[in-house]
Amino acid sequence: MITIIFGRPGRGKTSLLTHFLIQTYRENGRKLLKFAAQRVTAANRTRTTPLTVPDAPPIFANYRVKIKTGYQRYYEPYYLNGFYFGLQNEKMPTQRILPGSKIFFTEAQRYYNSRKSQTFPEHVINAFAEHRQYYLDIWLDSQRFMNIDKSIRDLADRFLEVQGMRNVYDKNGWLVRSEFDCREFASPGDVELYLEGKEKTWQEVHITHEGNLFQNFDSYGCFDDYLPPDGQDFDCMPYLTMSQVKELSALQALFYNNKEPKEYRGK
Repeated sequence: MITIIFGRPGRGKTSLLTHFLIQTYRENGRKLLKFAAQRVTAANRTRTTPLTVPDAPPIFANYRVKIKTGYQRYYEPYYLNGFYFGLQNEKMPTQRILPGSKIFFTEAQRYYNSRKSQTFPEHVINAFAEHRQYYLDIWLDSQRFMNIDKSIRDLADRFLEVQGMRNVYDKNGWLVRSEFDCREFASPGDVELYLEGKEKTWQEVHITHEGNLFQNFDSYGCFDDYLPPDGQDFDCMPYLTMSQVKELSALQALFYNNKEPKEYRGK
């Protein structure tokens, strides 16, 4: 099963994605581990070099999640880079994942950008097309539904647009649950009709996560990506006139040039 979650920035897409990840672990973690271990053990009967039998549920994500399982004990999903998810091929390496894996990709458009459909790798398309044969389930979130490559959109089974989320606190100020207001669509065609403003093609869906969702992941995990590298500083520049800009060095004047840089859309 492939689920696509989309919605405007700040509406709670990654929070909902994390809810599904935690739900998968809590409700099915033991079953997933047992299944993966059995399939790997069976495969090892015909191999010269045995595969490693997993000792943790086969859940993969491209961002860090920590689920508390006891006193100072946590479960962390395996890391999977979306650029290296796919069937084995002769062009590039891929990360080899366990049978029955559950995969969670946030900001999935960075890997499966519909604007680059003409060069979408065949080994990735085939991995999505054949995901059921390896017992995979995949969740993707993206700010815009149409940013996900059409070949993946057409294969998906569930479509959720996050309209908003509410955090509910108890009288002591502790976060006790998060509530998501979503629109669910039955097909990619229904989503497209909705986005074109032609029809009301959705059903209202309300999803609740009990407990403090944010203790399991950092919803501001990209914060450090914006900080200057060590040895550099912020570029807090005053507005200058053109004559003032001419007095600057080439490097200083660079950010005052309003022409599109050749590197901006270059490969």
